[in-house]
Amino acid sequence: AQLNSIRANKSDHISGYLEGLKKELLTMAVDQSVITATKEFTSAFNRLQKSVLSNAEMDKLTEFYKDKFIPRLDANVDGSPDINFLLPRQAATRYLQYQFIANNDFAIGKKGELDRAFDRSYYSGVHEHYHPSFRQKLQSFGYYDLFLIDFDSGNIVYTVNKETDFATSLRRGPYKTSLLARLYDQIRSSPNPGKAQLVDFEFYQPSYGAPAAFLGTTVFDEEHHPIGIIAIQIPVNKIDEVMAGNRNWEASGLGKTGEVILVGDDYKMRSSSRKFLERSDCPQDDRACRLGSTVLLQTVENDAVEAALAGKAGELLVPGYDSTKKTITSFAPLEVTGLHWAILAKMDQDEAYTPIFNFEKGLLVAAVILSSLITFAAMWIAYRFTRPIDALMQGVRNLRRGETGEKVILNRNDEFGDLAEVFNQTANIIEKQQDSITRKEAENRELLLNILPPSVVEKVGDGKFQYAEKITNSTIMFSTLNGFTQYAESLDAEEAMSELNDLINQFDRAAEKNGVEKIQTVGDSYMAASGITISRLDHSKRCLHFARDMLEIVHHFNQERKINLGIRIGIHTGDAFAGIVGTRHFVFDVWGDTVNIASRIRFDAIPDSILVSDAVHERLGEQEGFQPFPDIKTAAHGCLKVWYWQPEWAVDEDADTVIIENPITHQQPGT
Repeated sequence: AQLNSIRANKSDHISGYLEGLKKELLTMAVDQSVITATKEFTSAFNRLQKSVLSNAEMDKLTEFYKDKFIPRLDANVDGSPDINFLLPRQAATRYLQYQFIANNDFAIGKKGELDRAFDRSYYSGVHEHYHPSFRQKLQSFGYYDLFLIDFDSGNIVYTVNKETDFATSLRRGPYKTSLLARLYDQIRSSPNPGKAQLVDFEFYQPSYGAPAAFLGTTVFDEEHHPIGIIAIQIPVNKIDEVMAGNRNWEASGLGKTGEVILVGDDYKMRSSSRKFLERSDCPQDDRACRLGSTVLLQTVENDAVEAALAGKAGELLVPGYDSTKKTITSFAPLEVTGLHWAILAKMDQDEAYTPIFNFEKGLLVAAVILSSLITFAAMWIAYRFTRPIDALMQGVRNLRRGETGEKVILNRNDEFGDLAEVFNQTANIIEKQQDSITRKEAENRELLLNILPPSVVEKVGDGKFQYAEKITNSTIMFSTLNGFTQYAESLDAEEAMSELNDLINQFDRAAEKNGVEKIQTVGDSYMAASGITISRLDHSKRCLHFARDMLEIVHHFNQERKINLGIRIGIHTGDAFAGIVGTRHFVFDVWGDTVNIASRIRFDAIPDSILVSDAVHERLGEQEGFQPFPDIKTAAHGCLKVWYWQPEWAVDEDADTVIIENPITHQQPGT
């Protein structure tokens, strides 16, 4: 029963892990930044189709294959790899493999650390823009590698780790019969949105013959046309972590010989064996040691595997795969779409039956002792003394487990009755104290959530409000209401505050809707940001959409009250610092040049318009409808190039242009 429970638990964990990979991949496939990256990498790749390497560059690429790739691959595969077959022939492939692999000073396994090659190609610029984000995804999610593949040609236009499959064609290149090519063919024949496909482990030459499995899905453009495939290479070590429980076999109930393993329909392991993971010495002449795993190397063929692959679940006594000892094996099929695997929890027979033998001995001893007690104990004493003691002991155990609502009822007028009454009073006091503590903790957390972002509350904890962080990708937005001070002077203080709160609350709801974080308000000025506490690839677009919502909110506010408030908004993107400022009266704040520039350019915006920096304009592109605006001259940052946007209702239909030749000079918020 224990092995069945462990096996079922591990089955849920590994199924959950694989399903989680699918969800992560499907989410990335519809991310606008991934869609744009697929387009740009494909375009950049195609521009290199006529590129030519010099003789020296070609020699260096050939040298990489001959001296570094082929010898390491040869040690892990059957037969001798042919350099003439593996050396790329396509012009773009040769060019990119030279720039990002052969001419890359980072060591093998670290080639993905290079952001830009030493050329001036359009591809290198695209790579420098997108590569850090994709590399961060790979490191955060723990993938072995991530691929972008052109849908029509099968060209691998981008990878993170830059192994020798980079820039090759899965239709015509040296890996056209590989496992990744098979995944490409499957997805291309059925490019369904929202569907991820998985291919089982095989030895994969570009990864130096290591076992690899792949998961992929289609990337569609805005017109729902398939433009590419995004795929990930599933890491063997992550599967081992799930199956081995961080190598805490004994704490997991598997004793000294137990383990849980995965087996494919070829009777080869899909996870590493416990004996391999526990080895302290691992000679390099051992293939499993070189590859770091027994996946696809260790055969497991017995009745339990046969039954599991046939769709059955149960428990059998079978020979172990690594010795002649019999093992108790709990087996079942693993229910994951695209895989035909068996999951087995096993333990040596001798160790598995040891608790039963010990229990039988203990039971015999207990029976002898109990018989002696029954013989010499009187029924009246057992009833009079044992029963109330047991009740009190049970009450103590319940109290220790936190079950303060359980009371001890004895209905006696002796010392036991008095003791039960004292016990119940104590339990009531503890219950009230626990309730009070729980309420206080909830109130304190609710108060913190009103002051700090939820992710920051989780990080600080335990009353230690010390937190600071540098954010490398964020967008800051400042706005200032014009005319509100004059409008408020026509109201009494309570009405003025109510009107300001109405506007601010509408801004807050719009910020939450767009995934933008409110930082602070000062009078009628409002500061917000995206990408600070939650990393977002589209932080600039979120701030722009929020700014447009603010314009509409003020417009409707004016129409309802028949007034003419204006709002100026400035947006800039870049690095920033975020943290908790103060100790007794603390606040969450953001600072840095990005904040200063966003704050500065809002004052030059014309009323009911948005000014964005050139950095924001480059991130968002031309489709957002921005128009040029006169450069802003600043003492601290020099001449700032900016762009502006206005809603249709704010543009004077009789005017030839909406650009103001002499924009407003810097003013204090609210004027």
